[in-house]
Amino acid sequence: MSREELLKISKELTESFINNKNGALQIEHYFMLSMAKFIMSKERMFKTDSKNRTLYFDDKEENILIIDSFYEQIKDSITFTMNSSIVPKEIFDSVILVHDSNPELKKKIFIIGKIRDSLAHGKYDFDTVYDRIIIKNRYKIGQNEFNFECSIQPETLDILSEHNQ
Repeated sequence: MSREELLKISKELTESFINNKNGALQIEHYFMLSMAKFIMSKERMFKTDSKNRTLYFDDKEENILIIDSFYEQIKDSITFTMNSSIVPKEIFDSVILVHDSNPELKKKIFIIGKIRDSLAHGKYDFDTVYDRIIIKNRYKIGQNEFNFECSIQPETLDILSEHNQ
């Protein structure tokens, strides 16, 4: 799906809400709504310092349970590499936890941040046959090339927004 098609879907969804239209929406509109709710929920739950590429997270028990629940649903569909190799754990140190320094929790939060970045910057496509949002985000920082890929159901994105109201 082209960027123009994705923008058209987003515009149709927005106009539907603004104008209180009850017309037929397609599955793509549902995908777009799930993505928007996820992005807003992530922004509410994680504070971001984009200048320093840092995520801040209050790792109180209820927040950890939400993160664990979400991550459990996506962990088998994620590929994340740096220079075609496993990403070193130091990369996840850009996540700052309020109460602890749990490396596994940092990784989960970092991955959720990558999903958000990928969705917010249009690095995805819709697979309406298999009910999936396909993320393919390749980017470079300095001399390092990163590849982040994930296949996720829109219902999974809702996990974060359901618990973060």
